[in-house]
Amino acid sequence: MLEIGGPQGTLVADLRGGTLTLKGPDGTIRLDETHPHDPNGEYVSVVSDFLNAVSKRVPPACPVSDALETLKLACAARGMAGLPQASGAAQRQSASA
Repeated sequence: MLEIGGPQGTLVADLRGGTLTLKGPDGTIRLDETHPHDPNGEYVSVVSDFLNAVSKRVPPACPVSDALETLKLACAARGMAGLPQASGAAQRQSASA
C-alpha cells in the first residue's frame, strides 16, 4: 500500500489489490478506480520477451541499461522499507551499474 498526502488530499494505491483512491482533505472520495492486475501475467510476458530476444538474437523490449536502473531502484526501495536485501549476482550487478 502506498499513500501520498498533500494539501489537496491523499492518494492511496493498493498495488496488490489494484485500486487507486483519491481522498480530499475532508475525507471525501474524489476518485476510486480498480485496475485488475495479474502479477504472473507480467512475469510470463517479460520471460517470453527475453526468450524471444535470445532465440532470435534481437534486442529485448527493455534495454539492459534500463533493466539495471530499475533493479537499482527496486533494491534501494527494499532497503528504505527495511526489507531484506537481494543477495548474490543480482545485488553485485546492481551495485556495479
